[in-house]
Amino acid sequence: DIEEMRSLNQKMLAALEDFDVVSVSEINLTFHEVVYARCPNSHLQREVRTILERVGTLRSSIFMYIPMRGKVSIEEHDELIELAEFVSQRIV
Repeated sequence: DIEEMRSLNQKMLAALEDFDVVSVSEINLTFHEVVYARCPNSHLQREVRTILERVGTLRSSIFMYIPMRGKVSIEEHDELIELAEFVSQRIV
């Protein structure tokens, strides 16, 4: 999952550099789905998906209206990846 998150973040950066905000949004959503999929609580997963559906339009257009948000999101993803790596090393 960590490698998939890293790969998605690299794809998101490439899409951002190409000014492809639609792909940036789609990749961002996929990145977060990878994170949520690890949650063992199926009820919580359903609730998160319901919320994402409600705010989907806003989330899909945010990168168009706030251009710097894409770069900030990628940096935040990097932090999540580092945290996931740290936690996974402690569990093993």
